[in-house]
Amino acid sequence: MRQIVRVALVFVAALECDEPQGAQRLRRTFGWETGSPFQQVYSVEQDPEGFLWIGSHQGYFRYDGNEFKRVLPAESFAGQIKGCTGVGRQLVLVPGPAPAGEQIVELRSGMASPISRPPTATDLPIGDRACSEHGALWLVIQGHVFRQLPDGGWKQVVESDPLDPVRRIFRGRDGGMLLATLEELREIDRYDNVSTIARIRAVGHAVIDNDHSILALTWRRDGGHLHRLTPGSNRELLHWPGRPMALEVRHGTAWVGFDGALIAVSSDGMIENLDAGRPHSFDKSLNAADLVFDQEGALWVAEWHGVSIFSQPETRAFVHRATASRWLTRRDGKLLTSSWDSTALVETDGSTPRIEPFPLPSIAAFCVDPSGRTWGGLFDGLTLLDKNGAVSTGIGGPIGDVGPCAIDRSGAVWFPTNEGLFRLAPQGTRPVPVQARSEAIHSALVDSQGMLWIGNSEGAVCYQHPEQDPIDQWHCEQLPLPRPVFDLIETSRGEIWACSRGIHRRLGPDRWESLQTSDRSVELTHVAGLAPSPKGGIWALGAGVVVRLADRVENATVATLERLGAWQGMPVNGAKDAIEEPDGTIWLSGGLGLIQVPARAREVARVPTRVAITALRADQTELPIQGDFTLPYQSNRLEVRASAFSYRDPARIRYRYRLRDRDDWSESVSDPVFRFYNLAPGDYSLSVAASLSGADWTSITTSVPFRVLRPWYLHPLFFACLTAIAAATGWWLYRLRVTRLLSLERQRARIAMDLHDAIGSGLGSIGLLAGVGARASSAPEQRQVLSDQIAKIAAELGMSLSEIVWSLRPGSEQLSNLASYLKERAHLLFDPSRVRFETVFPENWPDLALSLPMQRNLMAIALEALGNAARHARPTRIELGIQPRQRGWLLWVDDDGLGLAAGVNPGTGMGLDNMRRRAQEIGGEIEIGPGSGNSGTRVQISFDPSR
Repeated sequence: MRQIVRVALVFVAALECDEPQGAQRLRRTFGWETGSPFQQVYSVEQDPEGFLWIGSHQGYFRYDGNEFKRVLPAESFAGQIKGCTGVGRQLVLVPGPAPAGEQIVELRSGMASPISRPPTATDLPIGDRACSEHGALWLVIQGHVFRQLPDGGWKQVVESDPLDPVRRIFRGRDGGMLLATLEELREIDRYDNVSTIARIRAVGHAVIDNDHSILALTWRRDGGHLHRLTPGSNRELLHWPGRPMALEVRHGTAWVGFDGALIAVSSDGMIENLDAGRPHSFDKSLNAADLVFDQEGALWVAEWHGVSIFSQPETRAFVHRATASRWLTRRDGKLLTSSWDSTALVETDGSTPRIEPFPLPSIAAFCVDPSGRTWGGLFDGLTLLDKNGAVSTGIGGPIGDVGPCAIDRSGAVWFPTNEGLFRLAPQGTRPVPVQARSEAIHSALVDSQGMLWIGNSEGAVCYQHPEQDPIDQWHCEQLPLPRPVFDLIETSRGEIWACSRGIHRRLGPDRWESLQTSDRSVELTHVAGLAPSPKGGIWALGAGVVVRLADRVENATVATLERLGAWQGMPVNGAKDAIEEPDGTIWLSGGLGLIQVPARAREVARVPTRVAITALRADQTELPIQGDFTLPYQSNRLEVRASAFSYRDPARIRYRYRLRDRDDWSESVSDPVFRFYNLAPGDYSLSVAASLSGADWTSITTSVPFRVLRPWYLHPLFFACLTAIAAATGWWLYRLRVTRLLSLERQRARIAMDLHDAIGSGLGSIGLLAGVGARASSAPEQRQVLSDQIAKIAAELGMSLSEIVWSLRPGSEQLSNLASYLKERAHLLFDPSRVRFETVFPENWPDLALSLPMQRNLMAIALEALGNAARHARPTRIELGIQPRQRGWLLWVDDDGLGLAAGVNPGTGMGLDNMRRRAQEIGGEIEIGPGSGNSGTRVQISFDPSR
């Protein structure tokens, strides 16, 4: 026992000598160590669009939250590249040729455009520049002050004072500017009237505070000095032994950048060192730290090794002995916090908490009993700090870890421990064990009805009424899962919730329900603590979980009212215990110590101000952000990169898109890059929205129109050509049909004419002859002659009808079939015993079809020539020939008969005119002359079957 007491006393002595360490904040750094393309950073600015601009030795970069894009290169080591953000303007100074040495460049949408300088100072170096709150550019050139006019011209508003010229210029009040000389600080209003504010030397930076006072930062031999200037007053707020580099003010707190330090000076005079970076050389050619608060309130710090962002610099973790904080308790308006090796008392009044060691050793939760005594716990038993400040240890024997106590209506204190439940009677001096169950007790609660609830390590919740039930009589219920019950709480609705690697609520005797949240990103399986919120609801605490849940349950689901994390500047993800102040400030015990989240940090809306498309690529080719481009059909690949310009908690940003205004939004994703392949033809208007909560989305202000071309067969020109071709084809088919109909009509007319000529007249002759033979006065001899004539005419009519019928048969259009038919008819005309009939035909007939007119006319001409030879020429040889020629074909009938010289007329019956008419009709040439042996007759016709 003495050994235990000795260890405890040594422990207390160590606490009394220990001093609390500085506060830590959530901080992310971009530099060469993290793969960023720069190292030594001179300046950091944010333009009205939301882009961050970073000036460094490696150039001037634009950051959209996804990538750093070099906009201007650094041409020399000594060149100062600094931003000047005005309303809608981003102006920088870049190195230039001597003698002026620098030129002004304005950046818009990533494009650099030079700005002309005052005509009277084109060859003079620029001393300083700044932008007014209205975006006007002001320059200091060798003590002269110039203001840029709206039309781009310049006006000199202050002439150089030879004794004390203007050296620096800063943004002032109501559109005016602040002018710093070596000896004093002056103010020039928007009407160009100059007045002296204060006699103060070497002002390097000056800003306007919320109360319209002026904060001035000076550099003297002993270091930097921060002054607050009001009419008739000059109060020094800070002296720091280092070179001052930058100054910003926000919410009444001044943030001052020095070589090797970042100092916060609160409105109540509290000074805090944020340890912004390590000291480096005082070489004047270096542009050291710069500060800027972005549109979301995050603080950006330009440092020698990169650029850092403090998501919420007012949120901080107070580290004591570099160990995690476990439990929080209220004591006399102050906070008590315990860790694994120390305890501390936190004075929460004022903007900067004061932390001092607490003399009561404890690794467990503190408990303040009704008499004002403070109880803690170590492995060897309970510890006690009485009203006189005396410390006692080892009370009750070894008990292990101790959870938060519960005090019933009688004033008795109940301690949940690893060794069971202990009870301290009202005004008692030693807690005694209570035989509840043999398992470890982790939590205890006295509800509004006076009921005592405890939770053990086996997932059981037991309860009794201390004023009515015996001390060892308990009613126990089992939770859905057999896991330790870490905490119990009563909601504003009177419900009992139990925390057991998840949250369960009691529905009635032996009825417990597991709860889930409406926020899919919140997991309740790692919750290990519950705490009430004055704003309403319950804080659920655990590894990676600090959320405020509504205590209204619907279908076993609770709404997530608030979630703390990187957005609120928490330097560690998760907490074990929490106490919320009535003003909204919340204190958390976490892995880095005691975390303070101010109410102001919780009030920042988690809604991105805007979202924009920052890059468009099609097949690795950069496209204009404004859109109005075209993509080919099918083989199109479009890559879109968006940015929400939210830097505090980039892991929470969600994006969605739609390709047309009438389309539904896509599923939300965390990746800001969208890729589209083989988009269908049509017009598109790509829109992107962003959200930090998954519920509140940015309004769409811009869209990117573009078009995917149709395939060639869907283009209007193709349709026009296709329509023209279809119309021409229809017209051609129509004309072809008309021609065909006309040809058929001509054939019908020709057939009718042939029937009329060949059969009509013959039938008429038969009728006349038959009438003459039927007369009674006709002699028998005359009747015989008439009968012979009728038979002859009938035979000729049969032959003519046979010719007409044959010409209409399928296959008769072939030239070879026509030759066979003419050969067959010729054998019927000539007696083989008297006339030798010969043919001259090709050995191999081509597949040559004749049109019906050509077939009919050729047959008529050939049969007429054969008939004339048979009736009039009395030949001994007849030759029928069909042979190809160089152009077309030749048909001839050659005999060795009497010939034309003997008066034979081959045109009798048809006539030469009809034969020539038929030849002309088919485009042929007919020749009638002597036969091949200079005797007889030769009739030949040349024709072209393709006509």
